[in-house]
Amino acid sequence: MSVAPPKSALAGKRLMVLVNPIGGARQGRVICNTRVLPFLVAAGVEVEVVETQYRGHALELARETDWTRYDAGLLCIGGDGLIHEVINGIVQQYDDDQATNSHGPNQQHTPQTDNAAQQPSNASPLTIPIGVIPAGSGNGLCASLGITTPEQVVDAMLAGFTAPLDLFRTSLQIPPHHHHHPHHHSSNDTDEEYSTSNTAAKPFCPSPLDETAHDDLSTLGNVGFLSVAWGFLAEFDHLGEGKLRWMGPLRRTLLPLYLLGMKRIQHGRIVFEGVVSPDPCAIPEQPDYLKTPADRLKVHQSTLNQDNQSQDPGYVQSGVLTARYSNNGTRVELEGPFVNVMVCNTPCIADEALAAPFSRCHNGLLDAVVFEDENRFQIAMALDGMTNGSVVMHRHMRYYQCRSFTILPSTPGYMAIDGEVIPAQPITVSVWPRAVRVYSPKHIP
Repeated sequence: MSVAPPKSALAGKRLMVLVNPIGGARQGRVICNTRVLPFLVAAGVEVEVVETQYRGHALELARETDWTRYDAGLLCIGGDGLIHEVINGIVQQYDDDQATNSHGPNQQHTPQTDNAAQQPSNASPLTIPIGVIPAGSGNGLCASLGITTPEQVVDAMLAGFTAPLDLFRTSLQIPPHHHHHPHHHSSNDTDEEYSTSNTAAKPFCPSPLDETAHDDLSTLGNVGFLSVAWGFLAEFDHLGEGKLRWMGPLRRTLLPLYLLGMKRIQHGRIVFEGVVSPDPCAIPEQPDYLKTPADRLKVHQSTLNQDNQSQDPGYVQSGVLTARYSNNGTRVELEGPFVNVMVCNTPCIADEALAAPFSRCHNGLLDAVVFEDENRFQIAMALDGMTNGSVVMHRHMRYYQCRSFTILPSTPGYMAIDGEVIPAQPITVSVWPRAVRVYSPKHIP
């Protein structure tokens, strides 16, 4: 693909380029200097390049930067970890602005303009467009947007093409047994629903599986754009991006074998709210190497979530998991054991990892892929299906689309938010529709 001519929608505008020089194959600086800067400068864009120096640096920069100075927005050259920090920094600045203006930090915001070139100079942090060039060990957002090369992003930026992106907010949830006076809560309170559930809650144990120090929501930020994992894939992130990162690409082959051998089971409950059936027309366009034949997925869609359409508010389905349905099937409560729970905001959780084939980046829904406890061979087959989307056809997997969910773990373990690991703990996650705009090869209003 040829790069757009110098005359562009961003001519004369100012752009910050944020580079992680040590992410992935450590090519961020090279990509910036050889495949990005020459074309942006030739197009008349005023560019300021900043390299991250340490973990958390991007979050600090995004939170403290005066974004009114960058009417062309921000371009990130790195992986999903860099984007996670940037988005949380921008949202923290936005929340501070909202609190200062007495609008409240949790007020939903939808950008008012679609074209990056038309952004006003006094735009709030969430209205600045964000560009992403894949240069990390995980590039899930780029894969979900169909971005494989820097040139695609440069073309989109110079043309002013953007698309909306949902985010999600995460908050801590008080475990049921911590209620000293549950009768003081209203019947509509979420915690009260859990404390009066027919499912017996096991004692909650928030401690990690070892003594390794972990971050929490206060340091990582409580906003995500990619996924929330609990179980197998969270342990993969814990080991692969922590203790065993020195192994390089080899860890991606050996770690699944090790974790399958361990087969650590998670116990607890998950409650999905605002559940809908996946739309067979929502299968996103993907690079050829990620595609599962669409007709197979469409045929299988007719069987997805058919059990949660029961109109009986007391309907209970038993099996490996115990499932309870209410509110005409829009509320689903699952009790473990679980092997892995992955709730996705985007179709891909990494390059070559199409975990949620019915997901879209801007449909206001979260896609949950829940693995039941099964033998190691079946687990391996299901995990392999996450590379091409065929995981939705595995008979020991449940797939839900929802607007929010709560996880109440009762055994030690790990969770990962956008790949950032925290000890397993009770959390509630809610989608934040069309919260930001990203530069995209395809313009979507």
